[in-house]
Amino acid sequence: MWRTLAVAWADGLDDWCRIVTNTRAVALCSDPELRRIAADRQRAFDATRARLTAGQKTELLADQVARYGADVIVIDWASRLRCSACGGGDVDFVVSGAMR
Repeated sequence: MWRTLAVAWADGLDDWCRIVTNTRAVALCSDPELRRIAADRQRAFDATRARLTAGQKTELLADQVARYGADVIVIDWASRLRCSACGGGDVDFVVSGAMR
């Protein structure tokens, strides 16, 4: 089992990084630049989600249920992610919005 460094970064990822076990997550948690990028991405996601109306949130959830089923847990759902450009399955995160 993998262990991450016992360093607190105060970037919002500390709790998650304490429990990760896969090599990609351990690598992310161990590298300050990757952590910064992941924290920035999470803040952008949270800000975007906060701008959704209740109707848009309902529509988004309905779309996800239609695509993946109502009983799919997040871990199973993540394994079904595909790149919208090439259809490949080597996808770690859902990212949308303008590139910087």
